[in-house]
Amino acid sequence: PQSFSIQETDTGAPERVSVSMKNYKGSVLLQKENSEGEPLLGAVFALYNEFGDVVLEDITSDDEGVVRIESLEPGKYLLKETKAPEGYLLNTEPVAFLIAESAEGVPEVLRLGSFINYFGSAELVKTNENEEPLAGAVFELRDEEGEEVLLEGLTTDEEGKVLIEDLTPGTYRLYEVEAPKGYLRNLEPAVFTILEEANGKPEPVKVGPFVNHKGT
Repeated sequence: PQSFSIQETDTGAPERVSVSMKNYKGSVLLQKENSEGEPLLGAVFALYNEFGDVVLEDITSDDEGVVRIESLEPGKYLLKETKAPEGYLLNTEPVAFLIAESAEGVPEVLRLGSFINYFGSAELVKTNENEEPLAGAVFELRDEEGEEVLLEGLTTDEEGKVLIEDLTPGTYRLYEVEAPKGYLRNLEPAVFTILEEANGKPEPVKVGPFVNHKGT
């Protein structure tokens, strides 16, 4: 409320009391970061109202990973990422928020918390022809053409699994370079793709089962 007072007495005609009241619009702040909590520059968003109409486009996170939106009228909104920072998966999970119809004085900036971009991951399962897990198989990860070696020494554990993390979107090939003891090396590459987008945190892409056989 805006307070003012009227004097009980005055000489002559009383002066008019002026009361100034300002109206403000709302504003929001979103922190853009990766899964390690590091700020991400260059994520692009679009803002929609509750009817699905575009309110703002090309809203971009700055070098501190901050997304600022100002001069918002009261109402319900959805913030959607339209372009991920380079090397990361697009996070399609929308951020909903409400700008209230009233505030006491200058309204505080509505903080929407952190919005995370992730890398992709893949999990390969190694078995024999009886579907028993095989430990000790060694793989190398190559690009889509199978020419450039990206990672080496990827070894299956006791459950026959190997997890590959921090993958950018694209297609990859896994080549077995060393078979488990007593088994023949499987020369056929395992091909998989990391998609460009995910709703929230993506699950690892399942690769396999990748089977080894014994010699005859």
